[in-house]
Amino acid sequence: MQAVRSPYSRSNWYRGFRLAPGIDNLMSTTDDKLHQKRRAQASPAFSGKGIESIIDDHVNKFLTIIRSKYLSSKTETKVMDLATKVQYFALDVVMDIATGQPFEDLVNDKDMYEFLESSANSLPVIAMVAAVPWAGKLLQSRWVAPLVAPTASEYGIGKVIEYVCFS
Repeated sequence: MQAVRSPYSRSNWYRGFRLAPGIDNLMSTTDDKLHQKRRAQASPAFSGKGIESIIDDHVNKFLTIIRSKYLSSKTETKVMDLATKVQYFALDVVMDIATGQPFEDLVNDKDMYEFLESSANSLPVIAMVAAVPWAGKLLQSRWVAPLVAPTASEYGIGKVIEYVCFS
């Protein structure tokens, strides 16, 4: 169903993936021609061509953080939360590929814009919108959206909206 030139159309269910009300992205657009155009624009990032150096740079930053802050010695044991560091790494790589500028979570060793925290807090709403499409339509309506929708801001999902939608 997701194949190129598939005879199937994308339903309104996909609108649940909007980052901001009324602003479609590759995942949320239901217009087949626009979706094909966006897929073509994004395909270089998914092909892996030309991004090896970006990934290598972030792998080196990851290793530097581990070596400089988290190597234990005979007298001192240092603990590192690998799950958190991998999230920092992944978010920096994705943002660097998508926008040309990482969040720098990994080198700063923290969730710089509280994106990971806000994403985790948003999961119940995302699941509901995906499972109950009319709820997504309601939440993105012109009456409800201003009250509940994220906006471009310095923190959380708003920072991604700023990077992706307005840069």
